This record gives sequence, structure tokens and C-alpha cells, in this order.
Amino acid sequence: MTDPRTAPAAPPNDMWEDDAWDDLLTGIREQNVVPIVGPELVVVEVDGVQDTLERVVARRLTGALPWSGAAPEPGATLNEVASSFIRLTSDPERQRKTVSKEIERFLRESEFPTPKPLRQLAEIAPLRLFVNLTFDDLLERALLQHRNDGDAHQFQSYIYGANRADDIELTHEAMQKTRVYNLLGRVSASRPYALTEEDLLEHVRYFQSEPTRPKNLFDELNRSNLLFLGEGYADWLARFFMRTTKNSPLSWQRPVREFMADTRAGRDVGLVGFLRRFSRATQLSPKGAVEFVDELHQRWTATAQPAAAPRQWKQPPRGAVFLSYTRPDVSAARSLKQALESAGVTTWFDEDQLETGDPWLDNVEEYIRRQTILFVPILSEATEERQKGKFRREWLCALERNKDHTGSALPFIVPVGLKKTSFQAVPPVFRDADIKIHDGGEGTQRIVHRIVELVAQWREAGG
Repeated sequence: MTDPRTAPAAPPNDMWEDDAWDDLLTGIREQNVVPIVGPELVVVEVDGVQDTLERVVARRLTGALPWSGAAPEPGATLNEVASSFIRLTSDPERQRKTVSKEIERFLRESEFPTPKPLRQLAEIAPLRLFVNLTFDDLLERALLQHRNDGDAHQFQSYIYGANRADDIELTHEAMQKTRVYNLLGRVSASRPYALTEEDLLEHVRYFQSEPTRPKNLFDELNRSNLLFLGEGYADWLARFFMRTTKNSPLSWQRPVREFMADTRAGRDVGLVGFLRRFSRATQLSPKGAVEFVDELHQRWTATAQPAAAPRQWKQPPRGAVFLSYTRPDVSAARSLKQALESAGVTTWFDEDQLETGDPWLDNVEEYIRRQTILFVPILSEATEERQKGKFRREWLCALERNKDHTGSALPFIVPVGLKKTSFQAVPPVFRDADIKIHDGGEGTQRIVHRIVELVAQWREAGG
């Protein structure tokens, strides 16, 4: 892999939007961010000088491997050193094992302390699932040292191999643990790490094949916000790897985003241009990965709230009208609920705003699918601006149930709008409906009258 310090300069980066930090921190609070940790974050000190472990290992291999020809020039990357050595003979697998054994020996002898960026990530408690792209175990050590008092029972590690595609579990118990998935393997004679760009290309190919694809992991990556930190891949590899984590083209509208902090990516003219044209959901920070994580840690520490006591699930009344809203609109939801209940309509909404990963979220979604009588999404500037959120999952549940009402004279979904809402970032079913405006006055009265009518009709129809 090319040294990012020698890469050509890219045009000024304008791909970190004003609300990117807010969206990232919100995603972390909702436990819907997966960090993908690359070698730029693994910074160690050797002889009083700090450098990435990958470059330190590249220099070690240059001096320690039994070269039959000229060794690579000083400053060669790990990809260049490993590739050069593997090509020296007609037995590449034997050469690869030699490289892996030398790296293992060096790591065992060195016993590097935990790098600060990894420790900072470990201290952001809502980050539960990590994807590791490095050959070492320093991320795992950081998490064990700085979480759950070192309780190994609360930690799970996975190592990918083409002949053994370990996969994560999606049970509630498993998702409460801190998990690290070593996606490119681990340096070992038996389960090799992807040392070269060719190795990475082969890994990506395996990820596409059903027998060797960790399906649960990639399903989780597809529906999560991704935080790419210091991968350092070449332009084409970065594009290919990003696309592998998603089930649709990067240019398609999607409810999640990618956040990227990578020295090489920010300087790569081709990659920046591609993302600007085809993946506006991707936020590319002008900072390198180490500086970015330092700022993320500061912002999180300044805004993090003490952990709330575990909630107790209270079963909503069967046959109530369900109000769906996003957090900035809670006052509007409460006032509409009060107006409806004053008219005798039993109404329910998630006052606690359960977050992604909450054990009761499935109960809310099941209630929408089976027990509520009407679904009332509150549409606003906030729902227009937010491309992801729990409210969109509620919308999806309502749309699935709405299929059962196809052709019915009685609607199941009754959208309500707030003033100054464009209604563009909503499903077509919502836009096609008779949206009434909740304004606290005549508009709200029309909403209440319409819902009272519909509830009565559903009751008469045996709904």
C-alpha cells in the first residue's frame, strides 16, 4: 500500500457537512455506529519515535527476512515488502508463512502498550461492534482493559478465514457484549492475514460468495452507520471495500451514512471525486484518523449522559392509535395525544424514545404490526432532515402492515404534518394521503375529527 505521506494532494475537502458530528454522535448514542479500524490508528513508539505499527513491521521485515535478492528500499510499505518477498520463489505459500512467523515473533517480543487512539475508542461505551482490519490484537487488548473491569465474558472476538467464515450472533445477549470482528484475518501460520493488496482483493471476492460470506456481520454493516478510521487503501480498493459493506449502490438514497477519517483518502483525488459525485451520504473528514478519534473522544466525553436505569416495558393498550415521531417533535406529539384523548381516542406513543439496540424496540415494532388500530406518523422538518432514525423503522413496520389493507376504504396510515414541511423525504404512500397540518388550532381540530371518524369506522368493521 502506498505511503499516504507521498500521495498527491487532493482539492480542498468539502465533504464534511455541518451536521456530520451531530449525526455521528447521535448514531453512537443509538448504538448504530460500527467503527472499522485500520492501521493508521495503531500508533506505537520505537526508540523514542512514534509511527504506525504497520510501518514499524515493514522496516523489521526489510531487515530480518532472508532475502535472496535486494531488499526493498527504506520506507517501503508492508504491502510492498510482503509482496516482494512472496514473489522471490515459486512457493508463495511458504514465503507467506515465513513473513507471518516473523511478524508474530516481533509482536510477541515487543509487547507494545495500548495505543492512545484505541484506548479512546474503547472508552466510548455505546460502540459495541468493531471491525478490525489490522494484523495485531491491540484493539482487543484496549477493549478488555478499558471495559467491564476486564471481564472476558463480556467480550467476543471473531477471526475471518476463507476456510472458516466465523459469523456474529444477532441474539440480544450477544449484542450486549463488546465484539471485535477481525475481517482480514490475523497474522498466523494457520490463518493468514491479508498482507498484500492482492490478498485483500481475494478477501473481498470471498465476501461475495455465499459459503464464505459472514452474512450476519454484513447484514449488520448494511443497516449501520459506518465509521472508517485510517484504512489507507488505494482509491479502487477503498471504493470496492465500501461497496462490499452495502446491499445497494453507494449513489442510492439510504437511511445510514459513512463517516471517514483517513489521511490517504483525504489526499486521493480520484476517491474524493468519486465520493463527491456518487456517495454524498459519505462524510469525509479533513482530519487524519488519530486526530479525528481524539476530537471524537473529546466531543463524546463532553456530551455523554450517565447511563439510564434499565427500562421496564409497559404493554400499550390494544387497539390504540400509534403516534410516530422523532425526538425534536416530542412537544407536538404530546399536544396531539392530549387533543385526541380529550376526544375519547386511546392514543399511545413511545414517550421514552427507545433507541436502536434497546431490548424493547422489537416490542414497539410488533405492536405496530399487530395491535395498533391506526398509525399516525408526525412529519416535520426534523424528519425531512434526518435520513436515519428509529422513526423510519416504525414507518417501515407500518408500510409492511399497510399491504394488508390494499384496496380497503379505510386507511391504516394517517400522516400528520407540521408547518413548513416539504414532505419530500417520506414514502409515496404518505405523500398520496390526505395530510392535515397539526397547528394547535383549526388544523389540529380537523385531525382529531378525522381520526375519531376512522376509529369509529374501524370499530364497526370489527377492527
